[in-house]
Amino acid sequence: MRITSLEEGYCSGVLKDQKKIHNPFNCIHATALCTFAETVGGLAVFTKLTKNHRGIVTKINMELINLFFAITKYYKKSRGLITGTSTFNPKELIGTQECETILKDQSSDIVAKATVFWNIRSS
Repeated sequence: MRITSLEEGYCSGVLKDQKKIHNPFNCIHATALCTFAETVGGLAVFTKLTKNHRGIVTKINMELINLFFAITKYYKKSRGLITGTSTFNPKELIGTQECETILKDQSSDIVAKATVFWNIRSS
């Protein structure tokens, strides 16, 4: 995993396809995609927080093709270089916030979407 862009309220990164993160179906494992999505989205969230804020993940929803886990929705098998992008611009920073991360393959097809729910408070 490598972060390619980090700006206020935005993060993008790439996940290299490696055998060690494959599942038995020879594509990138759902857990690897979830971890990648949480990292990219989390960094987008952190760029909006000040030293007086605290945030914790309370839930992760992943969308999958024909399968629904408590984590992700997958649209197609994830193979090759995966790009993740996330934008976070809430109206109010405090409270429960959602941050969506879109994962795409080299053909720019969406392979998964993750929505990470954060509880953000002032310290």
